[in-house]
Amino acid sequence: MIKPGRFTKASIIASFVILMLLVTNCSSSDERTPVPTSVSTNIPEPPPSDTPTLTPTSVSTPEPPPSDTPTPIPTRRVIPGLNSEPIVQYSADANRKFAQELADAKNYKIARAYSEADIETSTKWILVGGQFDNRIYNDHFEDLTLLDSGYINIAKTSFIDGEILRELWGVAGWNSLDTSMSISWMIDNVLPNDAQKLPWVVVQYCPEGDRGIALRLSNAFGWPVVNTCSLQDLSEHDGWILIGGQYANPV
Repeated sequence: MIKPGRFTKASIIASFVILMLLVTNCSSSDERTPVPTSVSTNIPEPPPSDTPTLTPTSVSTPEPPPSDTPTPIPTRRVIPGLNSEPIVQYSADANRKFAQELADAKNYKIARAYSEADIETSTKWILVGGQFDNRIYNDHFEDLTLLDSGYINIAKTSFIDGEILRELWGVAGWNSLDTSMSISWMIDNVLPNDAQKLPWVVVQYCPEGDRGIALRLSNAFGWPVVNTCSLQDLSEHDGWILIGGQYANPV
């Protein structure tokens, strides 16, 4: 038992230990790091506004006011003396006699012309001569070829010139004989509604041995073939191509 007022060595040590424990507890409580709390990343919504939201409206372009200037009306082309009488046109000297023959036989007007303006008073043109002999013919019809030889060639077309309907006939041949035969056909017939390509040449042979040659020529040009040994059988044809000679073909 320890008496008051007297300290033993053991009591001093015990007191010192108790004092150290008290100091340590106080320091620990003062230096304790507070635990952080979680932070919210949500941004609060703003309070509702009293100002109404404006809705964009489409902007339309106003139509221009009506103009006082009247819309111009296209004027109709007027050709003084316009008529539907056929006119025979040619350009080259070589075709003059053919054009004149047709005009005289049909009582048509005739004109040596190099442009359409020279014959525009008529709505019906008969163009004589093709190839390089007649520029107007070449503007409306295709060129003739060797395969057109031996044929009557009447080309036909039409076109609208402004408000005017123009009808055209082209009379031409691969050679002068073809042109002459085409003119004769035009004289003997009315103006056709369609193009005409008619053979005026036939291929004639007499003996059977010449048949092969006659057929080859006929197939190349499309000419008809006549097997006869009599001249009288060819009287209805204008042109003859006679196969064989000497005593083989009496025609």
